[in-house]
Amino acid sequence: STWLVITFQLKSATPIGSVFWRFFLAWLIIFAWVLIKKIHLKYSMHAHRLFLFQGTFMFSINYMLTYLAETKVSSGLVALAFTSLIYFNMGWMKFAYKKKITLTTISGTLLGTFGISLIFNHELQRFNFSSLTVLGILLSVAATFSASMGNWASYRVNQMKVPVIAGNFWAILYGTLF
Repeated sequence: STWLVITFQLKSATPIGSVFWRFFLAWLIIFAWVLIKKIHLKYSMHAHRLFLFQGTFMFSINYMLTYLAETKVSSGLVALAFTSLIYFNMGWMKFAYKKKITLTTISGTLLGTFGISLIFNHELQRFNFSSLTVLGILLSVAATFSASMGNWASYRVNQMKVPVIAGNFWAILYGTLF
């Protein structure tokens, strides 16, 4: 569904403008929720650096690159490129946090990638190596890596026991302003 929304948004705004409006409106909704629920928002400078990192990579660069990729290749190919997110995330967990990657996780990941490939099989059959297509795929993979970096920061924020709504309040605000 996200891929369809992006395609719709690109018909009415530039990729960068679409990202700004998407997250500015999301932040306004979260802001209202934070006010209603009186959620605590005061955190250390260290936490704010992580919010900034998360927002920049997860809610800004990731989406800007994704929206730009959508102007070069079909949304199905972008979705296929995004299956690499789990591989990037597993890499972070293995190498940055020394977490064991189980055979079950690897099997599930491969099965999921295979399933997404089946769903977008028609996109794969029409794939060609034109410079525009290659650029779109490279933008998609770069967006996915950016999302993974944002996930790394989110994991660190979660380790600090920051509630998701409070962390996203700051991360989305910083990402929108970036």
